[in-house]
Amino acid sequence: MITASTNLPSYLKERKQLIDSSLRVFLPAYLKGPDFLTRAVEYSLFSEAKRFRPILTLAAAEINGCPPQKVLPAACAIEFIHTYSLIHDDLPAMDNDDFRRGKPSSHKAFGEGIAILAGDALLTCAFGLLADNAAVKDLPAGSALRVIQLLATKAGAGGMIAGQAVEIIETQRVKTPKRPSAESFDHSVDDDAPAMENKTGQTQLLDFIYLNKTAALISASAEAGGILSGASREQVEALRIFGENLGFAFQIKDDLMDHQKDASGAPTYPQLYGFSQSRRKAGEKVAQAKDILRKRYEGRADLLCGLADYVLERAD
Repeated sequence: MITASTNLPSYLKERKQLIDSSLRVFLPAYLKGPDFLTRAVEYSLFSEAKRFRPILTLAAAEINGCPPQKVLPAACAIEFIHTYSLIHDDLPAMDNDDFRRGKPSSHKAFGEGIAILAGDALLTCAFGLLADNAAVKDLPAGSALRVIQLLATKAGAGGMIAGQAVEIIETQRVKTPKRPSAESFDHSVDDDAPAMENKTGQTQLLDFIYLNKTAALISASAEAGGILSGASREQVEALRIFGENLGFAFQIKDDLMDHQKDASGAPTYPQLYGFSQSRRKAGEKVAQAKDILRKRYEGRADLLCGLADYVLERAD
């Protein structure tokens, strides 16, 4: 039972354990490939992870009075999708990262071809699991189909993939030594942003990337919990807006924590506005997320508002 006195660290730990154990149950039913492919999938899926997105799905359902077990298939499917996106993000043709969560990236451990296929396998497994969520008893009619449609959009070319595509093109385009590196900023003071040409256009581009590459799946995670728990149209819309603002803040915090990011790539808020202004922007987004939720859910919003604060408080 979720109440205003729910201990957030204990909740996060318990829900992570529930998701981890559920992933181990669900995966074998949908992954019927060669052993080496299974090893590659498990290597990434069961690496150390906070499971923030599926926890968000469970929490959104729980504040609507729905037991977490009823939305576990959807929550785990979202983690499949998230892990697939990380595997592909790390590839040389994308972000070209050699490490993920403290160990070699999938393509470094298994080769590029198997890494690509491991990501593909997770994505297709996700939609099989989403479809089977319809078999869970006492879910609102049609809710599983609505979530499939939601994830097909938010994780596809209308969301996450769109953001990734624009970021790749921008990274290829922006190959100039004129932009100062994030390392040159004094982020211990209230720094002014470095002067940049066409900052308005850069901001619009960056907002598009943040809202799609990161915020789309986080928003869908919250929406899915609302849809499956029978939330009203207004409540689901509040969860959508909450998730978008939270996802935006989440990406800013990621960029703030990544002080060594190569400044020759796509822009980030710290590069564009400096560290202090970026922290303020993240705080504004979290405040907006909490405000929309409290207007719709009042006291029941405490759990999700706590998760929003958790995103903001991650150390940078």
